[in-house]
Amino acid sequence: MNEEEIGRSLASQFAGIEPSSGFAASVMEAVLAEALAPPPIAFPWRRAIPGLAGAAVALAWGVAEFLRLSFSPGISPVAGAISADLMTAAGLLASIFAGSLIAAASAALAIKVVSTRTA
Repeated sequence: MNEEEIGRSLASQFAGIEPSSGFAASVMEAVLAEALAPPPIAFPWRRAIPGLAGAAVALAWGVAEFLRLSFSPGISPVAGAISADLMTAAGLLASIFAGSLIAAASAALAIKVVSTRTA
């Protein structure tokens, strides 16, 4: 079966089907509205990069502390991971800070910010 035969078959099956009145006009109105819409708002990378860098530094510090305490002589990895040294006020605050920044960054990257025009 070649293209000509397929075209004839489809034309004979759908010969009586026509679009409803006003369909072309409504499609053109939608196309025009989309063409006139302002472009989407760009993600503010210049403001997000310092926060992401801070989160990365805090996360790296937390991993380094975990590894340092895990391989300390006389301390088991589990006891080292939850030792009092790791859970100092500064370590706890840094962990909370890093977690909140990572969560905020992932949420911001997941959301597509689009400007909408109100009529």
